[in-house]
Amino acid sequence: MLKKLKTKFVLINMCLAGIVLLLAVSMVCYDTYKQDMQEIDKALEMAISDTLEDRAIPLEIGRPEKGVTSPRPLEKGRMDYKPFNYAAVVAYTEENEKGKQDISLIWNQNVSMSEKTLEAAVDAALVEEDKAGKLKRLDLFYMKTTDGDGERIAFVDSKYFDSITEQNLVRAATLFAAGMVILFFISLLLSRIAVAPVKRAWKQQQQFVADASHELKTPLTVILANNDILLLHENEKLETQKKWIESTQEEAVHMKNLIDDLLFLARSDEGISDRRMIKTQVSISDIVTDVYLQFEPVIFDKGISLDTDIRDGITIEGDKTQLRQLIHILLDNASKYAGVEGRIFLRLAKNSNKTKLTVINTGTIVPAEDIEHIFERFYRSDKARTREGGYGLGLSIAKTIAENHGGKITAENGKTPDDNVPAVLMTVTL
Repeated sequence: MLKKLKTKFVLINMCLAGIVLLLAVSMVCYDTYKQDMQEIDKALEMAISDTLEDRAIPLEIGRPEKGVTSPRPLEKGRMDYKPFNYAAVVAYTEENEKGKQDISLIWNQNVSMSEKTLEAAVDAALVEEDKAGKLKRLDLFYMKTTDGDGERIAFVDSKYFDSITEQNLVRAATLFAAGMVILFFISLLLSRIAVAPVKRAWKQQQQFVADASHELKTPLTVILANNDILLLHENEKLETQKKWIESTQEEAVHMKNLIDDLLFLARSDEGISDRRMIKTQVSISDIVTDVYLQFEPVIFDKGISLDTDIRDGITIEGDKTQLRQLIHILLDNASKYAGVEGRIFLRLAKNSNKTKLTVINTGTIVPAEDIEHIFERFYRSDKARTREGGYGLGLSIAKTIAENHGGKITAENGKTPDDNVPAVLMTVTL
């Protein structure tokens, strides 16, 4: 699936970028072509306008007049400007008494054109309805204008223009091909970057489904086993079957809690929990005190000492129920891993505009490679740990609650505040 997604990303990116590049190259080619055509029109217009004011001695094709061997050159500087290096030929044609065209070459600038070619060019231009255009068969551009009883026609060789156009097209095609190759490698690199989070999320989802299935399978297996026992001893009294019923009840509660936690996280992923939150101005000092007082008997029953430092009068805007759950998760987690005769430190203070809640517990230090994963769902640093340690969802829920309140939660290995004993520090900043 990820391979197909990556391929699809590259194809879409190449298509979109290719269309943009093709449009850009096409616009450049069109603009260049338009400029070249304007240069040709300018060359033709200048050739005609400069010869209109100073008509040279006519030379009929095949019948030159005495003493004249070539068209009379124009005055110096009249045609010095040669747009785009296009050389022009200007001819004057007039119908004679016999109904034929008398053609005179009145200006020629560095162009070698035979009488036959000139005659064919004039005939072809006279047939054309447009005042200017291209004679494709003769590779000539033309422009004609009425001059007295005849017409004055300027010609420009189109071979140079065609050569320039072909070179521009080749350059454009080369640029487009090179651009597409570069875009391909860029798209390939971007696809790896873009698909990386999807790949990570996909793996996490697969792991999540596998872990959730395993966690749900365990209580279901126990419940089914208890039911089998009850069915085998269906004639016995209820008192003798009580332990199997209590075991079933316990596993059902475990499964319900797991499902509730999964639903909470699922709603958080979709942003549903944020919409259901009821944020009010609450006393976080009172909430922390209430939760730790409820938790105190459980902690003392395990032989763990609890040291508290809770500043009074600290208020924040938040959901009271979720904040209670957050503190309960942190204290429950600390009591599970504080160890025999361990210690837990609970601190609540406010610095500037930030409220800081810290829970410190002695016991097993979290390996450095596991610290960054400790808030992931179903993650346990001790892979062999049994369900007594929890489902691995508590800290993930705590992180979600902290983020729902615009805060963050961190974990690190450190020392206890008084005697520098190795400990794990959980810090929530709201």
